[in-house]
Parts: sequence; structure tokens; C-alpha cells
Amino acid sequence: MIWILIYVGILVLGILKVAMSKKTILIRGKTILVFNFVFTIFALLVSLISRSIPSEGLLIFFVIILVLPLLIKNKWILLRDDLLITAGVIEECLSMILIPFTKNAGGYDLNLADGKAEITSYGIMPGTGIIDFNGEWKQKKVEVLQALLKKNFGSIFPKIVIHLKNKNNVKSN
Repeated sequence: MIWILIYVGILVLGILKVAMSKKTILIRGKTILVFNFVFTIFALLVSLISRSIPSEGLLIFFVIILVLPLLIKNKWILLRDDLLITAGVIEECLSMILIPFTKNAGGYDLNLADGKAEITSYGIMPGTGIIDFNGEWKQKKVEVLQALLKKNFGSIFPKIVIHLKNKNNVKSN
């Protein structure tokens, strides 16, 4: 039971982070899956070391938090989302790296050198959106596109920033 409370506590901290943020927060489905996997392994290891047997309810909880993220592992969840701003960010990033695209009803069809891919962007409730990537995503340009998109949205995790100073105590560019 304590592990469920710890998990809920982490969720509450994440909700507070989103509530205090002024920009759209991006949570990748893969990140949720990895977090839940690490959390589950850690909880099971602590249980084994302390020689306590996890209850059936706890094991069911672990299965649920591991299976549900599989449904969204290739999706990006946007919190505090504005669909028009997100569309503008996607179009700007596509234009920056010269990926030809056509706009369709639900997103963008990309014309890549080795095939086609699609970006779908839609809202699931007010302030919450999904970006879904379909097709062949193995090209370098596509990796650059995803990196650019990530930079345009905030993260649920704090960013570590290190400022380096030169010998004259002046910030270097």
C-alpha cells in the first residue's frame, strides 16, 4: 500500500508542476513507460530485500501501471495545450529542417526520402493534447524534428542548467 501512496505522491508533485508552469508541458509516452518500469522494479527489489511479500492488490497495481503506458508509448501528451499554438510549433519545426509536408484534417503528411510519415495532433480534453507519430521515423531529419519539438515545450522534470564562466568572471556565449 505504501508504494501506491508514493506513486500517487509523485503524481501530485507532477500535477503541481504543471499547474505552476506557464508553458505547455510535454510528457512522452516512452518516459511514462520507463518511469513506471523503474518504479516497479525498485519497489519489488525493496520488497525482496526487506523479505516482505507484495500483496495481490499491489501486484495488480504494478501490472496496470506497466500495461497502460504501452498504449501511449509512441504518443506525446501535451498539458496546458493550445491546439493552434501547437500547430504553429509543428509547422515552424517542419519548415526549419526543410521537411516537405501537406496539412490534412488531423495533422500533417510528411514526404520523406524513404517513405511517408504522419504527425497527428488533437485535443482529448480542454488544455490537453496528443501528438502521434505514424509511419517511418528512422531518418536523421525526423530525429532532428522530434528534438526541435521537444525544445519548444516544457518538461515535467526540472532542467539542470550549468553556467560556465571564463577567467574574467564574464559569462561565455
